Amino acid sequence: MLKPFFVMLIGLVFTVVGIKRSMDDKAFEKRGKEAVVQPLESYTRITRKQGVSTRSVEYKGNLTFVTDSGQSVTVEKSIPEALLQDLQSGRKVVILYLPDDPYKNRFGTELGIVGAGEVWFFGSVFLVGLVWFRIRLKSER
Repeated sequence: MLKPFFVMLIGLVFTVVGIKRSMDDKAFEKRGKEAVVQPLESYTRITRKQGVSTRSVEYKGNLTFVTDSGQSVTVEKSIPEALLQDLQSGRKVVILYLPDDPYKNRFGTELGIVGAGEVWFFGSVFLVGLVWFRIRLKSER
């Protein structure tokens, strides 16, 4: 009885997360503004290891940019390795932000993370779990 419930729960959670991320993507596409990030003064390198081998490397730093309204915004953010050199050398790096909440921002390369296909897939997982749950309920009566 618990298996179909967990399938439903997982499908529902991922569907809701997918819809939220899709809505964020649309907000950035429609209302997103561009700002130039100031040169990066320092960053932290985070290395995750599994045994003796490196599993992943992440770079984090405090990024500062000025909005169209003149507000200076500083956010701690993961920095893609491809942009790290540009930020350190002072080359132009553009960040997208939402004017009503500039602390909600992303690099241009982060657009389009979730497609409609993923939302439909996890929605169908939820429906399969729901049907499975209903069948199990009827068979127990």
